[in-house]
Amino acid sequence: MRSFKSVDEYIRSFPKPTQKLLQQMRRTIRSAAPEATEAIKYGIPTFVLNENLVHFGGFEHHVSFFPTAAPVEVFKRELSKYETSRGTIRFPLGRPLPLALIRKIVLFRVSQVNPFHELPAPAQRALARVGITSVERPTDCNSRTAAN
Repeated sequence: MRSFKSVDEYIRSFPKPTQKLLQQMRRTIRSAAPEATEAIKYGIPTFVLNENLVHFGGFEHHVSFFPTAAPVEVFKRELSKYETSRGTIRFPLGRPLPLALIRKIVLFRVSQVNPFHELPAPAQRALARVGITSVERPTDCNSRTAAN
């Protein structure tokens, strides 16, 4: 497997029509999860938000979106036009991507991995007013070692 240093390098390795779809998917994911960072993991583009949020990749006859298993099950009806398996959605080349659906799935994943969304609505609004829209889960205080 070829090793890529960046998502841009990964996308450039595909034919132009596939590049276009991969760029559309990338923009859609970024707009739905602007706090997420990009990385190459498992040899494919990955968005990370406290953990791996979603992955995507290009193949000979399709582009794949890897949002983990839960969203594939939750959005099963809306995904019925596409080939799916546990944690994977395949979109055939030559057809438009369902960008609104991809966005919904990414937002679902954000709600799974971002504890900000577990806060009561008044707390979310108060934090958002000062520009805080993401928080990290606290580490277990009992697992810390004392620095003496």
